[in-house]
Amino acid sequence: MVELIFRLGGLSVPGGRAPGPGQPVCLRGFKHAVAGCNPYDRPAAVGVDRRQQRLFGKRYFGRIASAAFPTALIAGGPDFAVAQGAAIQAAIISGQIDESSEIMMTDVNPYTLGVRCIRGYDVEYMSVIIPRNKTIPTTQKQKYYTSWDGQTSAIVEVYQGESSSIRYNHFIGSFILSGIPPRAAGKEAIEVSFSYNQNGMLQVKGIVVSTGMEASVDIDMLNTKPEQKDVTGWKESEIAGDYRRIIRRAEKWLKDHEGDKKAEELLYQLKEAILEEDQWEADLVEEELRRCME
Repeated sequence: MVELIFRLGGLSVPGGRAPGPGQPVCLRGFKHAVAGCNPYDRPAAVGVDRRQQRLFGKRYFGRIASAAFPTALIAGGPDFAVAQGAAIQAAIISGQIDESSEIMMTDVNPYTLGVRCIRGYDVEYMSVIIPRNKTIPTTQKQKYYTSWDGQTSAIVEVYQGESSSIRYNHFIGSFILSGIPPRAAGKEAIEVSFSYNQNGMLQVKGIVVSTGMEASVDIDMLNTKPEQKDVTGWKESEIAGDYRRIIRRAEKWLKDHEGDKKAEELLYQLKEAILEEDQWEADLVEEELRRCME
């Protein structure tokens, strides 16, 4: 028996009504969660009202989610299912449930993970190694090559986020890989591997393919969320008037696209740049935000 628990809390519907036929409701995170869910026996919806749970159950699973009829599919209803899942996860972490058990719980990577790369001479971007919503535990590898002649070391910088540009993603760790034979650019290969386990630990390792030299860093993904400063005072900035329209548009857009982490982060970065009166940075973020909402 395979169960899928998904949360619909915080759903924004115009007029506060449950969605009727033809009413578009954008739930990007929900769609990611249920993609390819045919193998699941019992979906359990948590949050909002039963009409919405019934609608989404039928639309995405071809049958009513258990929240509509709690006792029919999952004893105790969705709240019980969440508590049961937490108890199973605790038992797995403590070792009371092992691989020999018939019970298995899976989790997914909530953010895209990758490393900083350079395209051409100065264009920096994030090369994706573990995509968002990849089931964990997982190990993914990518090969990269030296950027200039005689290069003997490389800094491996790790980022998380949904933008192709590292400017808009979060730096979470780095290490230096030394011992690269000094050869022409592109002749030496470096293999970078990401190993992400169920305890929230990410090990990033770099290996010089020709020599076997390696270096690594361990990152606790449960403690990587950066502290965000208060940006509520952005309206007091002297440059705020130039960005009021795009901010209003983005805030309205996010009400219909709840869970779009990239747009949420870009909106925060725009307000932060305005607060710091960094117009050059604000213009860059504004352009990225417009593309995100297209």
